[in-house]
Amino acid sequence: SMKFKLEILADGKISAGFSEVSVKSPSGSIAGTIRFGKGAKAIVTTAPVIEMKNVFSNVSEDAGFIYLKVTRSGFKNQKVSVKYATSDDSALAGKHYTARSGTISFPAGVTEGTITIAIRDNKTAGGFPRFNVTLSAPGGGALLGKKSYTVVGIVDDD
Repeated sequence: SMKFKLEILADGKISAGFSEVSVKSPSGSIAGTIRFGKGAKAIVTTAPVIEMKNVFSNVSEDAGFIYLKVTRSGFKNQKVSVKYATSDDSALAGKHYTARSGTISFPAGVTEGTITIAIRDNKTAGGFPRFNVTLSAPGGGALLGKKSYTVVGIVDDD
């Protein structure tokens, strides 16, 4: 949280000599703007933030698919998007899961999207293979949140 004091003069001007304050996120990117207009009214807008719902997710090897939720918070009156891609950790694309990449679009007012990834049952016992799903390149003025990735663990059923 942040506190600051501005004196707004009778003519609607701000005595500090500015009429707009940018609010930065913990990563340093601009997360919102406070604009001061005539009549001493403040208009506050907050940039949309897109992130994974969970940082860790597990799925049974025989489940067929995993459905990962992506959330959007903040300003919701504009269309935004984000790219996503899978990457190997101890799980291997083609053996344990099907590699995916693409873009999720959030029309105005929509707060949740889903990434669907096919899980392969390799019919061999052992281990707890993992792969990653990473969000990148937010569009439409959106920012990435702290949860910009998730690690998926595949629970062996053999």
